Amino acid sequence: MIQLQRFHRNLKKNDEIDNIIYDKINPTGSQPARIYGLPKIHKVQDHSSTPPFRLIVSPIGTHNYNIAKYLCILLNPHIPNDYCACDTFTFVREVTRLHTLNKFMVSFDVESLFTNIPLIESIDLAVDYIIKGNPDINLIRTGKSY
Repeated sequence: MIQLQRFHRNLKKNDEIDNIIYDKINPTGSQPARIYGLPKIHKVQDHSSTPPFRLIVSPIGTHNYNIAKYLCILLNPHIPNDYCACDTFTFVREVTRLHTLNKFMVSFDVESLFTNIPLIESIDLAVDYIIKGNPDINLIRTGKSY
C-alpha cells in the first residue's frame, strides 16, 4: 500500500493527475478484504450434514478498491459484451429464441478461473489496447466520476 500511495503522490506532484481524481483513487484508511461463504444448499447429502460453502471475497474498503473501481469505469466501454447476458431474464429470453432442434446445451462448472489468468500480462494487454488502439483516451485525466 505504501508503494501505491507513493506512486499516487508522484503523479499529483508531477501534475499528471488532478486533485479530484487523486482524492478518489488514493488509498486511505484501508482494511483487509472480508471473506464469507454462501451455503450450496443444492449439494446437501442429508439433513444432518453441513452444506459446502461458496467463498465470497469482498474487496470493499481495501487499499486498491477505489483505483480498481476507477479503472473499471475507464475500461468498461472497451469490453465487448455481444455474448454476455446482463441478467437471468435476458439469458432466458435469448435461449428461448434459439432453434434447438437436434441441438443441446452444455454448462461447464468453471472452478478457479481467475487464478489461472496471468495478471501482469493481462494488465499489459489492457494498457496496450487503450494506449495504442485509442490514442484519444487519457487514463489519468478524465472527467468521469464514480
